[in-house]
Amino acid sequence: MVSLFVFTILSALCGLAWDYNSLLIFRVLQGAFGGPLMTIPTVLVLANAPENKKGMATQILVLLIIMAQVLGPFVGGWITDNFGWRWIFFINIPFCVFSLVITAVALKGRETTTTNIPLDVAAFLLLAIGVGALQVFLDRGNDEDWFGSTKIIILALIFTISLSFFIPWNLYSQKRLVEVRYFRDLNFSVSTFVTTLAWLSVGGTTILMSLWLQTQMGYTATYAGLAVMPLGLTPVLIAPLVDYLMKTVSLRMVTTVGLTLSAATCFWFSNITPQVTLSHLMWIRAIQGLSLPLCFLPLFQLSVSHIEEGEITKANGVYNFIKVLLGGGGISTALYTTFWDRREALHHSDLTEVLQPLRTPTLEAYKALHNVGVDDASAALFFEYTTSNQAYTIAFNDIMWLTGWVLLLLVIPTWFCVEAHKRRRVAAA
Repeated sequence: MVSLFVFTILSALCGLAWDYNSLLIFRVLQGAFGGPLMTIPTVLVLANAPENKKGMATQILVLLIIMAQVLGPFVGGWITDNFGWRWIFFINIPFCVFSLVITAVALKGRETTTTNIPLDVAAFLLLAIGVGALQVFLDRGNDEDWFGSTKIIILALIFTISLSFFIPWNLYSQKRLVEVRYFRDLNFSVSTFVTTLAWLSVGGTTILMSLWLQTQMGYTATYAGLAVMPLGLTPVLIAPLVDYLMKTVSLRMVTTVGLTLSAATCFWFSNITPQVTLSHLMWIRAIQGLSLPLCFLPLFQLSVSHIEEGEITKANGVYNFIKVLLGGGGISTALYTTFWDRREALHHSDLTEVLQPLRTPTLEAYKALHNVGVDDASAALFFEYTTSNQAYTIAFNDIMWLTGWVLLLLVIPTWFCVEAHKRRRVAAA
C-alpha cells in the first residue's frame, strides 16, 4: 500500500511537471515505486487464492498485465487528443485511490507474519543508481544522438560502473537483493530468457507501429492506439483454450505454437504498404493477440515448474524483475526506434539515388507535376516527403521481418526446458 500511495502522489506530480527535466525525475521515481506493483499482485494471488484456483488466478493476472500494456496506447492517445498529455497522469489518481481502498478492505485481517530482513544498502544504491541512469540513457539517447552527446556518455558510464559493481557484490553478499540461485534451474533460466525477448518484441512492435502510423500515415494518437488495441483484447477469447491445453498438452508445444503464430504476424506486417487500411492492421493485431497467452502463460508455468512451493513467490519476483528491466518499455523503445531511424537513413539514401534529377523517370515525374500546375519547389518537397515516407515504411518492414525471425529462433531454447510434471501442472493450473 505504501508503493501504491507514493505512486499516486508521483502521478499527480508528473501531471503538474513544469518542464521536461522535472517530468523525467518524477517518472524515474514513479517507476521506482511502481516496480513493486508488478510483483506484489502475484504474491497476493498466491497467498490468498484457493489452492486449486491459484493457477487460473495467476493466468488471469498475466492476461490483465498484457491487456494493460497494449490498451495503454489507445486510452493514452484518446486522452491526449481530447484532454492533453497531463491527463494521462491525472487519470491514474482515482484508480489508485480506488485500489488503495479495495486493498485495505479486502486484505483486512489477512496480514501475514513479517520478518525483519536486513537490507544490503550498498547493493540497493548500486542497483538504484544503475537502473536509474539506464532509464534516462534509454529515454534521452535517441534525441541526444546517443554517444555523440557527452551527457549520454556520462550516463552510460554511470550505469555500466554501477551495475558492474552490483553484480559481484550481490552475488557474494549474505543479504542478496536479487536472488540468483534460481538461475541454476534450467527451466527458470530458459523461460526467463525467452519471456524477456518475447516481451521486448511485443513492446517494441507496439511502439514502432504507433510511431509509424502517427508520423508517416497521418493517424491521430487515438486512431494509432485503436490500430494496436486488438492485441490486448483477443487474448481473453483464447484464455480458456490455453488453460485446457496447458493441462493436456506439452507446455513446450503450446509455447512453440504461440511463438510461431506471433512470428507469422510479424512476417505479415513486413509486407504492408502505406496503402494499408485501419481494419487490415486491426485484423493482424487481433491474430497476433491470440499468440500472447500461448506464449506467456506456459512460459511462466515452465519457469516455476521445478521451483519449491515456498520459493515460487520469490522466483516470480526475479522473473518479473528481469522481464521488466530487460524487456520493458525503456529498452524496447530505444532499440526499435533507433534501429528504425538507422534503417530509414539507409533506405532514404538508396531511394534518393534512384530519383536523380537527370534520370528519365524523374524528369517524367516532374513533367507530370508541372502539367497540373505544381512548381519545381513544391515538386521537390513532394518527392522528399514521398521518399521519406517510403523509407520509413521499408524500415518498418525490415524490423518486423527481423522480429519474426527472432521469435522463430526462440522456439529452439524453449525445447531445452524439461517438461513439467502433469500432476504438478494440474495443481498449479
